[in-house]
Amino acid sequence: MAKNKQGNAHKQPVAVATTKQPTKIVTAATTPSSTVSFIGYCLIGFASLLPFLFSRETSDPVTSVRLIALSVFICGVGLWWIIKKDTNTYPSPLVVKVLLLLCVLYLAWGSIGVAKSINPSLGILDITKFLLMTSLVFLLVRIIFIQPLLLKKLCNAITVVTALQSLIGILQYYGISFNDLPGSNALPYGLMANRNLFGSALVLLLPFCIYSLYINKGFWRMAAISSLVLLTYALLLSQTRSAWLSAVAIVIIPLFLSLLFIRPFNKKMFISYAIAFISIIAIAFFAFAVDKEEGTLSRDVRERVGSLVGKTSKDSINSGAAENVNERFIIWKKTLQIINDNPVWGVGLSNWKIEVPKYGTLGTVWQTGSYVPDRVHNVYLQQLAETGWVGGLLFFSIWLLVGWCGLVSLKKNTDNATKFLLALMLGGLVAFAIDCMFSFGIERIEHIVYLSLIAAIIITHYLIIKQEEKKEKKFSLNPTLVLPIFLIAIGGFGVFLGNEKHRFEKQLPIANAYQKAGKNLEALQAVEEGSSRWVTLNEEGKSLYLYSSLSYLNLKKYEEALQESAIALKLNPTSAMGYNNIGAIYASMNKYDSAAIYYRKAIAIKPKFVEPLKNLAGTYYNLKQYDSCISTLLQLDLRNDTYLTQLLSDAKLLKSREVK
Repeated sequence: MAKNKQGNAHKQPVAVATTKQPTKIVTAATTPSSTVSFIGYCLIGFASLLPFLFSRETSDPVTSVRLIALSVFICGVGLWWIIKKDTNTYPSPLVVKVLLLLCVLYLAWGSIGVAKSINPSLGILDITKFLLMTSLVFLLVRIIFIQPLLLKKLCNAITVVTALQSLIGILQYYGISFNDLPGSNALPYGLMANRNLFGSALVLLLPFCIYSLYINKGFWRMAAISSLVLLTYALLLSQTRSAWLSAVAIVIIPLFLSLLFIRPFNKKMFISYAIAFISIIAIAFFAFAVDKEEGTLSRDVRERVGSLVGKTSKDSINSGAAENVNERFIIWKKTLQIINDNPVWGVGLSNWKIEVPKYGTLGTVWQTGSYVPDRVHNVYLQQLAETGWVGGLLFFSIWLLVGWCGLVSLKKNTDNATKFLLALMLGGLVAFAIDCMFSFGIERIEHIVYLSLIAAIIITHYLIIKQEEKKEKKFSLNPTLVLPIFLIAIGGFGVFLGNEKHRFEKQLPIANAYQKAGKNLEALQAVEEGSSRWVTLNEEGKSLYLYSSLSYLNLKKYEEALQESAIALKLNPTSAMGYNNIGAIYASMNKYDSAAIYYRKAIAIKPKFVEPLKNLAGTYYNLKQYDSCISTLLQLDLRNDTYLTQLLSDAKLLKSREVK
């Protein structure tokens, strides 16, 4: 068998059998293609365009549109598979069978947990995303296996995407451009609508950029260097600690694996690492030099690094960096209590946000009512809380098995470039594992796609190794049978669910705006148009029925208002806003005893929630319970609030008269 040329990452050996000695044969059906097919270019286009898809109409600007895009891509590949009548054979090693079995068991276990949960509709989206991810990995393995030269073009395309995403984030941070892009929290959030997710997304793109630098010459090498420079700068500006740790892992892990498995150590790899290291130092120096006049960036970076290593300064305490870390520990502790109370099935996928307020909100930002629980900021704890120990272990085992496939392929492969590619992909997996400790990237579609690419590249090379060993039977993927139809069905449901989510999230802010403006009939129309049995709450646990109940209240249709509030509480029984709404309805009906009960329930969930505290004080006043009215008002900041100040004065006066 002819030896692979050093540095060729993709070319697989094809030997000709002789009668003198046994040889390894690659069948014609699975001989790697020397060109990239139409479906390969579709994959490149999809991976490149995905991060640029967003909506200005929805409360979450990215998830629904990117979910639809992923689902359409999977449907398209399934149809292409049927049209082309692909009858290629593929190795089916035991490890891959076990991997598929683990995915099926996780889906089954998670589905049962969702069925037992308070709000099953929340878990449907998570189950659908995992199904789409599993399908995408399967399709990517199939695409890459028969045309490995696709990887070079794909990495080059991702390099361009990385440069553009990084540049957008940099320009955002300095207020030069792109500040009108929809998003939340501090800048820069790039095209991810969230600063933490912007940082973690860049990290997942890093292995592809480094590999592009390694395999290319001339223009594309310079493009890769430029992309890495911009990525590093944007990553620094993101001030995301988990992303920083993950980026360090992507530098260290591939270097360690290269030293361990590549003989002799390739000069090209050393140069790549040297360029990366020098770029990081130069970029950090430049960023701090530019920031010298204001000092904001350098101060924030010091605070985050300090909190990361357990050191807190006076500035970090004043800025809230230390408080943020302490709050994470409080949230994790509450999540451990949920795990202890629900060890078998968990509370159901995406139902953590509903359950955690039951364990108290004191010491968290949730207690004021300005924020609501959304995520644990720890994927491991969230998986255990939502799917129980069995579901959590199944989820972790899937990724551990993918990593094991990567190590086996790295050890047995003979081509240095392929070894380096596998080392980078394993570095990407470790980086993802680190990010999961502090963030929530697994829920975003673009993270799923790039993580699927990493997993597919690892599994593909494991299959190639097994094919060359001739130890595994092959199976044929017959397009007229179940698999492509199953993929089309999954993709079709993903399109449907994405459309439902888009419709719901489009109408949610509209209903809110109409209700606040007193346009109650228009608000009710928005609720009707956005209502869906498949999507009932947004990321913050808010339902449309919160706004329809207030609209009916304004129209003095109290029975309808109570009915809508009851639906809202059924969907989210720990919604302090929902209990406050019911209290307001009863107060409008002059049923102050009932109103006080619901206001107290809202305060029990969020002890420093201003709205129910104000309402409860007024209710106590109407009930002539002046002591309770005064004690409630004293929990509030009465400065600049003439109504509450007057209410306190009146309550004290009336109390003194009662005493006399």
